[in-house]
Amino acid sequence: MQINITLIKKIQIILIFIFCSLNLLANEKWAEPQNINILNSQEDDFAPCWNKYQNKLYFNSTKEGYSYYYTTIFEDGIFSIPEKLKGQLNQEKNNQAYITFESEEVAYISTFEQYSRQSLMNIFTSFFKKNEWTKPILLNNLATESFTGQATISPDNQFMIFVSNNGSEQGDTDFWISYKEGNGNWSEATPLNVLNTFGN
Repeated sequence: MQINITLIKKIQIILIFIFCSLNLLANEKWAEPQNINILNSQEDDFAPCWNKYQNKLYFNSTKEGYSYYYTTIFEDGIFSIPEKLKGQLNQEKNNQAYITFESEEVAYISTFEQYSRQSLMNIFTSFFKKNEWTKPILLNNLATESFTGQATISPDNQFMIFVSNNGSEQGDTDFWISYKEGNGNWSEATPLNVLNTFGN
């Protein structure tokens, strides 16, 4: 059997790189968590997501009774006073949450769609036009008559991971994945079984 020395050297370099990277990560330490008082209310404040295109933090709060989006700017180590997001993304007397950004103009959120039997959370899309987000539109090719939401987009925008209890006899949620197709649509979602368990 002939041994390819060049290939062995390449593998050694890759292994050294991986080992050094893991070692650096092991030594990485985060500061003690701090309460960000300026953002927090006496109600539920949750689902933060950084919009790198606007340099703003989006999050949800139920301080007005329903879950609405708020934004804040982080500047010189300080968050600005949160402002309720203007425009149609916040639908009155409705709960919407878990935003993720594909680009400057496209975002995905979780909110409710009325089906024949009940109202269920699904994934919607919104577009940034004239300085505000448009009314959310149901993402039809990922919609199911099941709980579906909490989407996040990969850094390269090529796949979306979300949770759903679609097909679950116990009603527990699992991770699902959908890939961006050449025509810009999202592929049929499949369960991400390598991450899924018997629980939620």
